[in-house]
Amino acid sequence: MSETEENKPRDRAGVVVRAVRLSDAEEISDLINLPGYRAGTLRPPYQRVEEVRKNMENPSPGALNLVVTLEGKIVGNCGLNRLGGRRQHVASIGMGVHDDFTGRGFGLILLGAMVDAADDWLDVKRLELTVYTDNEAAIALYEKFGFEKEGLLRAFAYRAGEYVDAYTMARLRTETKGHRHRRQTQGGPAKRSFVILELVPSICNDRYRGDPRHKAEDDSEEPSRPSHRSPTRQSAPATHPRPSSGRRAHAPCRASSRRQGRRRRYRFSSTPSPPPWRRDFRPSPSPRRG
Repeated sequence: MSETEENKPRDRAGVVVRAVRLSDAEEISDLINLPGYRAGTLRPPYQRVEEVRKNMENPSPGALNLVVTLEGKIVGNCGLNRLGGRRQHVASIGMGVHDDFTGRGFGLILLGAMVDAADDWLDVKRLELTVYTDNEAAIALYEKFGFEKEGLLRAFAYRAGEYVDAYTMARLRTETKGHRHRRQTQGGPAKRSFVILELVPSICNDRYRGDPRHKAEDDSEEPSRPSHRSPTRQSAPATHPRPSSGRRAHAPCRASSRRQGRRRRYRFSSTPSPPPWRRDFRPSPSPRRG
């Protein structure tokens, strides 16, 4: 990773948060080999500078590595690794502070910069991490940024001759005003709803047939007229007799559509249509032919 103009100070009062550089390999190697730093991570002891530089030269896709410096000296680092596939909205983070600079707010500055980058630039919905149960200072820091304990991992790691437990913690990004504005201007699900305005007439006939309110109207309807098709394409007489009660028999969907002159139509509407059981399914009366 080359040194660019992007590695500008975040705070010019002697404290700088910037991206990691290849020239930081030796100083980071000294940092991660400190006993206090190592006790809060999964790193093995006595890591070589060559191993650290190799990891810096081949970061994982979507990774972000930051360091915080005080007057040019690295006093802490933090890394974010983006997951993939169906968990591409998730990222895991890990961080540590120099043994001689703990409790002075450097972890707060470093984690704040990482959370801001994940929320505002990387579109990370969920941040997750693991922390040892006896690391109370780190747990308190994570809780300040909204991380919550989600479970206990028993015998999570082997450290200093014994197995230690760890908490799994996670933070879900809350929707800000900017996120809400972008979703509304781009047209989200709340702005458009796919509404069926008219149903197939055969479904309508099935729903209203047998309703006593329409019995008189059905009895007064004139008998069906003969078809005006050509003799060569004349269909066979209908095989559905008229019910004795005077109600109209159910016609095939194709004939019903032709008689009513109605087709299925769709359009986008800003207001949802009423449910099917609350609509008036009576078809419009057939026009009289002179």
